Amino acid sequence: KVQAGQKVLINGAGGGAGTFAIQLAKMYGAEVTGVDNTGKLELMRSLGADQVIDYTKENIIRKNEKYDYILDLVGSHSVFNFKKILNSNGIYTMVGGSVFRILHTLVFGSLISLFGNKKMGILVHKQNEKDIQHIVDLCLKKEIKPIIDKVYLFENTAEAFRHLNEGKAKGKLVVNVLSNDFE
Repeated sequence: KVQAGQKVLINGAGGGAGTFAIQLAKMYGAEVTGVDNTGKLELMRSLGADQVIDYTKENIIRKNEKYDYILDLVGSHSVFNFKKILNSNGIYTMVGGSVFRILHTLVFGSLISLFGNKKMGILVHKQNEKDIQHIVDLCLKKEIKPIIDKVYLFENTAEAFRHLNEGKAKGKLVVNVLSNDFE
């Protein structure tokens, strides 16, 4: 529900979901700030991010910028910290993070939402054909593009997970379960 002119922060913007999120937010006219590590800054810019923040050098909470919508794909900060940089009537949505951060956001995000104008919670979404088809259509029309960092053979799945867990994946990783012909 991002709208034109809104300020959007995407934490984890250089990863698989983040690269789509940048493009979708820009498509709807938002001003986008992408947060990720040094190696992903240029990718985020190339996808349309208006500002990029290297979390290894800057703390997004201490920048004192305010956002209308925060999409948190990594759960690197407390919901209380994100509340500080959220505009009144703003929305914070956590998509990924540790079990502790998810539970923390479920409990405290619900309380913050209950007693104030800011809405803070976790994305609970049941994937359906309509959503997938919408993304496929946007890709086919070249309105957004999937970013594939690397294709791994099935027998190298452990290596793919290592690459992902090290925070190095730029966009999506693909594990080919069919044959060696995919590369």
